[in-house]
Parts: sequence; structure tokens; C-alpha cells
Amino acid sequence: MKVIFPATIEKIATRVDKTIAVTLGSQELTNDDAGRLFQMRGKYCKVLLSDDNINTLEEEMVVATAITGTKKKTPSARLRGVFFRLHEQSGLQIPFDDWYAVEMEKIILHFKGKLDGA
Repeated sequence: MKVIFPATIEKIATRVDKTIAVTLGSQELTNDDAGRLFQMRGKYCKVLLSDDNINTLEEEMVVATAITGTKKKTPSARLRGVFFRLHEQSGLQIPFDDWYAVEMEKIILHFKGKLDGA
């Protein structure tokens, strides 16, 4: 599926896991283009950003580029990310790794207590 539309880069932000989030603002899209764009939400895709028209060679390079990294985050990586945001929002002065270890220990002890013979 392909959607081609002009856009403005409105925001670039780094994430904890070293990835980058890019926010694009588009002109008004046709219903078909908007529908295709929404269908691509959450999917890995190829991106070519250019402030000039895209020539045939550049288009061929995009087509030839393989999409990799289609694995989603593991549940434990997602939980660590949530913990990081929680720590960030709490304003605590303790380093994240120390806080994370304490919080994980609480969770481990909680579930360990549910084991038979514990």
C-alpha cells in the first residue's frame, strides 16, 4: 500500500530506546489517501523525505530497500518503557536504574508470594 502526500515536519523527538519519533503535518488529504494512511497505522513502512521532487532513481532506491526490524517490543521492554515514563513524571532524584530495581523487586516479591509453598 502506498500513500504519497506533501507534509511538513512539525516535531522530531528522541525516545528512551534510542529511536526517533517524527510528527508530520499534511495538507488536506483526499478520503482515499486518508483512509490508506490510517490503514498503515502501526505498520512498518519505508520513508523517503525530500524537500525537492523525487526522481526515478530515488524511487527505485526506496523500492529496493528492504523493510527490517518488524519485531514489536517484548512485553518486558514495554513494561520498562512504562516504568521509565513513570519515573520521569514522578520527579524523583534517584537514578532510574536504581528506582527500576526497587520497583521490579516489589513486583517479584508480590508474585513470588502467590507461588505454592511460598
